[in-house]
Amino acid sequence: MAGFINIGFGNIVNRDKIVAVVSPDAAPVKRMVQQGKEEKIVIDATQGRRTKAVLVTQEGFLVLSALQPDTIGKRLHAEKIIEENKKNEKQLANEWSETIKNKKVEVKAKDGITLRGTQYIKDESSNKWAIILHGYRSTPNSIISIGMHFSKEGYNVLIPSMRACSESDGEYIGMGWLDKEDLQCWINLIIKQNENAEIILHGSSMGAATVLMASGKDLPTNVKAIVADSGYTSVWDIFASEAKARFNLPTFPILNMFEIVANVRANYDIKEASALEQVKNNKTPILFIHGDADDFVPEYMCEELYEAANCKKDKLIVHDAGHTDSKYKEPETYYNKIFEFLGNI
Repeated sequence: MAGFINIGFGNIVNRDKIVAVVSPDAAPVKRMVQQGKEEKIVIDATQGRRTKAVLVTQEGFLVLSALQPDTIGKRLHAEKIIEENKKNEKQLANEWSETIKNKKVEVKAKDGITLRGTQYIKDESSNKWAIILHGYRSTPNSIISIGMHFSKEGYNVLIPSMRACSESDGEYIGMGWLDKEDLQCWINLIIKQNENAEIILHGSSMGAATVLMASGKDLPTNVKAIVADSGYTSVWDIFASEAKARFNLPTFPILNMFEIVANVRANYDIKEASALEQVKNNKTPILFIHGDADDFVPEYMCEELYEAANCKKDKLIVHDAGHTDSKYKEPETYYNKIFEFLGNI
């Protein structure tokens, strides 16, 4: 299976096909690129930015990137580590999910749709629970390894399918804002089963935005802590960031048009849907996690969320980790930090 590397702005190439990454400033490289353009073998992945690296492939194509050669080299090394750890974690998580006691559960959301999830029961007498939320257009399988690690620490685990994803009903993805109400339904389900439950909320990407957006409301005292991995500041901010990074588009009129559509069809305002504003009112301890090579949700969003949070808090920034890849780049650091944080609340 091919391994891919992000060379900036969401552009990916097969890392196994790269034979060289060189600076574009040398005269021979400039001539090579010019000749390549004439022969139509140049692929420009700079999104209009200055070319800082030229990738030479086995087939003779030249790929232009706005990242420095050193940055791409570090990403190549990091991606190999991430891929290997991801493969190992997936195998272990599959074995865990097939052997641990589990059951399918359902709740009705406030708007009447049916939400579905799976509970993994480590110890029915235990009060320790973790709710693990996945990201945008993803599935519970993408985060099942996180559930496995919580289970090893003695937690019962609930992994829901987010609305309009996988097994849950719904026509529109909530981007965290609609999902924050769904999360409350899942919390209530656990409390109904065990009124003494001590619940940890863990979210990745859109799941992180969900747990942060939910934090601004009066969460039940059963919720003891929040772990937010690669969360964005607001729906408006992440769409604006993507429009600029991927397509070099201004927010107006694109986002303004989308705001109208979201209001009419999904019944929420993307400007109001702000994790940043919600964490200002939160009192539940939060651990923020982010990779400094995340070019989907920029690291600065994590810093803004951390600074805005008015609660007991901590953060972990993992070097050379892309979007939600911190748990694969440095798994020991990732989980040690989580359970150390939870042990001190």
